[in-house]
Amino acid sequence: PAPPPELLAAAAVISVLTNEPAEVGADLAIRALAGESARPRSDGRPWFAFATWFSQATVSLLWAERHAEVRPLLDASIAQARATGDSSRLAVGLAHRGWLALRRGDLIAAEGDTRTALAAAELPAPTLYRVLNGGVLVKTLVEQGELDSAQQALAPVDSAAESGSIYAAVLRLARGRLRVQQGRVAEGLEDFLAVGLALTRALITCPSYLPWRSDAALAQLALGEHEPARRLADEELELARAFGAPRALGVAKRAAGVIAGGDHGASLLREAIDAFERGDARLERARALTDLGAQLRRRNRRTEARELLREALDAAHHAGAKPLARQAETELRATGARPRR
Repeated sequence: PAPPPELLAAAAVISVLTNEPAEVGADLAIRALAGESARPRSDGRPWFAFATWFSQATVSLLWAERHAEVRPLLDASIAQARATGDSSRLAVGLAHRGWLALRRGDLIAAEGDTRTALAAAELPAPTLYRVLNGGVLVKTLVEQGELDSAQQALAPVDSAAESGSIYAAVLRLARGRLRVQQGRVAEGLEDFLAVGLALTRALITCPSYLPWRSDAALAQLALGEHEPARRLADEELELARAFGAPRALGVAKRAAGVIAGGDHGASLLREAIDAFERGDARLERARALTDLGAQLRRRNRRTEARELLREALDAAHHAGAKPLARQAETELRATGARPRR
């Protein structure tokens, strides 16, 4: 007989988090979902079993970057949860759909889903999902440059950030990014390294889950710690190559390219831009375009830099990513160009 979907879904999560190639975990998740649809409904399993393994299967597809496959599953699950008043299923569906929107660079959708989940106080969802939604919301607000709102969103769940749980790591990484944007880079780095410690203890190495190494490496670079920054960036790049999903590879190549600089850095940034194109990651692509444009401007290659920075500014503006748009505009003006208002 075929393995039960609960087993396949658990295997999918383990496969992804331990950094087996992305298609291995995705295949296990798809088999779990297919196995459920073929199974009779009245097999006496407890009601909560479905929510647990369905969540594992969909989040595995999310981390494996199977965006087109996971989105309709989440839409249908959220609609079903609303129809039946199932608070846990609604909270996890909104969290995963918000996380998907954030990864694709759709900040408005990500904020909408996570705020909806957190506002539904009359639906007593498990704390775990409040923490996950809080983490996604904080990161989304930071991307939009809404640092005061991000600090407010963090406040009710902040105490959970240091609990050491796997989902709390999402919140702690988001808090680190907020700290960095607030100019508290050393505190941000502390959060990133703490996330790394918690995940390493849990034997989680997959950079597509949380790219803590590239976040930490860029913070170390900002603090002048070049050698540890390079080591962490190289480690993440090696893991991302083994995992083989384009967005995760783009994130790692972008960090490595910024740290390397010179011809090698520019080459890595170009590869990152291509990877983000394949990985349906508009905002990350705009970030890498900005970094490459800035590198080329500093090397006096202004015409090429201008083209890249105009594209980056346009994409960041459309996404509502104000800090990135400001950065791209500043760099564009430094090339002697006058950005369109």
